[in-house]
Amino acid sequence: MNPTISKCMLSALLLSSLYSCDRSSCETDNPVFLNNGVLSKVYQREVVHQIEIVGEDNLRFWLSDYVEKDQKHYLVFYVQNDNLCAQAVMHIDHEDKTFSEIVNTKGKGRFNAEFKGVSFDVSQDDNDNLLIRYTGCESIID
Repeated sequence: MNPTISKCMLSALLLSSLYSCDRSSCETDNPVFLNNGVLSKVYQREVVHQIEIVGEDNLRFWLSDYVEKDQKHYLVFYVQNDNLCAQAVMHIDHEDKTFSEIVNTKGKGRFNAEFKGVSFDVSQDDNDNLLIRYTGCESIID
């Protein structure tokens, strides 16, 4: 095969693989997401509700931000599929050695990376607040 054609094919393949990892833009018409802040209880309750409807296996997650609030640490993920476009705020146990790299760097170097196979637990406290607790992921694609 002609070396020029081989280089063009390889370049096209690399570009398409890089593009496929990028988060596609999305929009929502959900009034809860449009009228409330991402960190609000109402917004996060709706995120949990939508995840229950869609099913967590049908979602893709990209790291959006790292937040420290009230001495707690959170990862903020873009959560998407054909029917959902939102951000989920997940508490991360900053003392768990499994997460030491992301805690020490405060997520830097991982922003906009896709987290595959995200696992989390949802619990409710005595004040009727939902807590989404990040428990890990299978892999990270930068």
